[in-house]
Amino acid sequence: MHIPELCYQDKLLEQKSRTRAQKYTGQGGPKNVASCKRAIANFLANTELITPDFSGKLVISFKEGGISYIEKVEQIK
Repeated sequence: MHIPELCYQDKLLEQKSRTRAQKYTGQGGPKNVASCKRAIANFLANTELITPDFSGKLVISFKEGGISYIEKVEQIK
């Protein structure tokens, strides 16, 4: 995926999370953690970092506001 597409996906995720936050609390952050996890998993699948049926661990390290390192460990069953 190209940078403009990632930025667009990021804006969509932000809009969805704000809508959910307002829906669940009327103002602040969402009370339903499961819906946040699902939104993050969907975003990662849309950016092709993981597949929809991914089982494993994804570690993302940040440095000065940017991503400096990504580690992906996949569990094979």
